[in-house]
Amino acid sequence: MPLTITREQIWEKLDRLDSFQQQSVVAFIDSLLQPKTPTVPRDKSWLLALSAWTDEDIARVHKAQDEINAWHFPAF
Repeated sequence: MPLTITREQIWEKLDRLDSFQQQSVVAFIDSLLQPKTPTVPRDKSWLLALSAWTDEDIARVHKAQDEINAWHFPAF
């Protein structure tokens, strides 16, 4: 597929779609044209309070991860 597409190619493809598909394409284009929200850093520290995991739970996960990483697989 070429990296660029001409306006004529776009119109040709759009004409081949049914009405619902054309509306979907237009809605997608509209979403692409919406101004992007500013990338302002958000304070997500409150998420830490939502965790139900204890330090002990996390330690068990790390231990299991270390044990799995220590597995030796035969070389062929």
